[in-house]
Amino acid sequence: MINYFIIIILISTIVISNNVMVKMQKQLRLSYKVYFNTRLQMVPFHGNLTTPLYIQLIYKQKPQYFKSSYFDQLGNPKYTIRSILGNYAPMINQVTDSEEKLLKYLSEKHQDNVDINAFKAEYYFLSQDLLFHLEERFQQFLITFFHDKGLPVLAFLISEGGKQSTAEHILNDLKTSLDHKLFTKLTENAIHYAPPYIPLCAFLRSIRRQAVPFLSILEWNSNNFKNEFKPFLNTVYPSYHFDQVDQYLNELKESFR
Repeated sequence: MINYFIIIILISTIVISNNVMVKMQKQLRLSYKVYFNTRLQMVPFHGNLTTPLYIQLIYKQKPQYFKSSYFDQLGNPKYTIRSILGNYAPMINQVTDSEEKLLKYLSEKHQDNVDINAFKAEYYFLSQDLLFHLEERFQQFLITFFHDKGLPVLAFLISEGGKQSTAEHILNDLKTSLDHKLFTKLTENAIHYAPPYIPLCAFLRSIRRQAVPFLSILEWNSNNFKNEFKPFLNTVYPSYHFDQVDQYLNELKESFR
């Protein structure tokens, strides 16, 4: 005769055990949250006051907190377009969207082997804007070019203007103000003596609307990005070679490790 009482007890034990296991698994899982740290003083973000953006990591019920890398980078004054019509700056949702994308990638990657210090190190590495770090090198190319052409005052203006404006903004102004022959010579020299700033800016402008183009290491590492960029480069900027651009950016990103 079947002892239904014993069966009920066994089923209840199994259910309780499963619930305990699920709860333990949830506690062991790595989770994250992007939030505004209202405990800190407000800071300026392109003319507007806001509380700083922070990241919370939770693993084994222990929280870890650190500053948003994208918030700090995109808060730089260079990421604002200035014109007589007003300023056009990055929106906070661009920052939070970038954070969510990177944190989702890292949490999935580190879920089975969690090392918080390794997670944070990779977070700051992958969030770096490669294009921003090409800025100084490209502006130095412009300064050298105009010194070589006997235009030291223009070189000085680029040096000073580059403290608040991106090389892309400066290049756009040069295109409208310089003699066509001189500007063509500049872009031809850039192929051989400057970082691949021009084609990267142009490609990023073609695929999204932003105040200033932004290229994180996470995005550059993506096969999808490179698979779209390569035919663009071959078609629009055939004088540039993808393998050389790839090598240049890979060497640049390794300098951040």
